[in-house]
Amino acid sequence: MTKEKVSIEQVLEKLDKGERLGINEMIFFVQQAKKILSKNELDRFFDAAKKQTRKNPPLQTLSVEHIDSGMISAIEPKAPVVFVKFNEASTLHEVCTAIQMLGAKADVAALTPKSVLRLATEEKLKVMKVAQQLAEAGLSFIEGKLEAKANDTLAIDEHFSVVMMLKKFGVKASAWLPLSFDDEEKVRHLARLREFHDRTQAFTFVFLYWEGKISSKEVLMSTALTRLMLDNLKTIALTTYSLSQVQLLTAEVQQACIELGVNQI
Repeated sequence: MTKEKVSIEQVLEKLDKGERLGINEMIFFVQQAKKILSKNELDRFFDAAKKQTRKNPPLQTLSVEHIDSGMISAIEPKAPVVFVKFNEASTLHEVCTAIQMLGAKADVAALTPKSVLRLATEEKLKVMKVAQQLAEAGLSFIEGKLEAKANDTLAIDEHFSVVMMLKKFGVKASAWLPLSFDDEEKVRHLARLREFHDRTQAFTFVFLYWEGKISSKEVLMSTALTRLMLDNLKTIALTTYSLSQVQLLTAEVQQACIELGVNQI
């Protein structure tokens, strides 16, 4: 018990100083947070997140217009960013044509890494070539939805590979943190996002994602954890290009999230 107490204090001291935590340090801390941490220790954890929050941009609203790919010719975008929804049968030519039509009017967000892989497979092209064609058509952002389980390292590696290829051609991605991941999985995923963004600067923001019911405590812990782990990414979002989680939270929880790091709704 004494050894754990010392280890917890060492982690808290690093957080107090604003130092970057390693994977094992943060995994240990969040696991203890649900077992033996005192209110004072948890308060120091949240205070460290609030301190980091004050170093980042203020709250902003992501203004996005959602358009079905079949309606593009009849639309004049009113928002600065347009998210285009394509169906699974859309060809690369159809996707690029639609993006090109909208690209002169607004920044275009569309697709996911998984859908880019699908296009490459169906067109019998290298992923790099598909990424190049999408960028040349005018794609500005891709939705970084993580469609893989936390332990599926192959699928996760493919996901990051697509994001990196698109970044080579100037297309940035949102990063997603599934709150369905357990504590250790969240920390490992955030560490991967941090390391990848250190190398590539590929992400526009990190989006907190969940489905179904979730406790306010889980949302707040995940928000603080994200703010403390991703010291190199300025924006934590409850709204991304394709969807918003804001309406799933009470006004009180929203405000608490904002204090702990959320600065895009």
